[in-house]
Amino acid sequence: MPTQVDFSKELRPLISKYRDFPEKGRVYYDISPILKSPDIFRAMLERFRDHLEETFTLEQIDFVASVEASGFLFGPTLATFIGVGFIPIRKVGMLPGICAHGSTLDAYGQAIQEFEIQSEAIPRGSNVVIVDNILLSGNVSLMAKQLVTSVGGNVVEYDYIMEQRSNHGRRNLNIPVFSLLDID
Repeated sequence: MPTQVDFSKELRPLISKYRDFPEKGRVYYDISPILKSPDIFRAMLERFRDHLEETFTLEQIDFVASVEASGFLFGPTLATFIGVGFIPIRKVGMLPGICAHGSTLDAYGQAIQEFEIQSEAIPRGSNVVIVDNILLSGNVSLMAKQLVTSVGGNVVEYDYIMEQRSNHGRRNLNIPVFSLLDID
């Protein structure tokens, strides 16, 4: 099996970098090429599964949760791949029933984002891994953790395809963080 370093070298050229998108001063990291390649996408899921098995045992993980929208690109697939349920964290107004709400500044500190989770989505005490495509400031991830814990879940780790370590997002997240690729 290729090592994590080998896989990072394989993954890096597939991530396209767009400056000044979606607006001037921002950089967008496009993972579409990963999604278009079944072999690479499967290998990525296998790396996450292997890491989670080494760190926890899959019996210790009950759910994967992801924040709309980018996290939905692979969160449900990873949950299915490791045999656990998926919990969506959506923009306010998109989930039925009673919901817990949270808000945070976006990764760039420019706009407030509001999200929700269904109040009965997670049985009390369930272990949850939060997954997303990229770790920047950690604001959205921290808000996701607060939502999961507010409805009774226990967040055991954050997992990302890529991380921009120069943003120091890990500092905001007081539990383990795993990422496949450092994009600095």
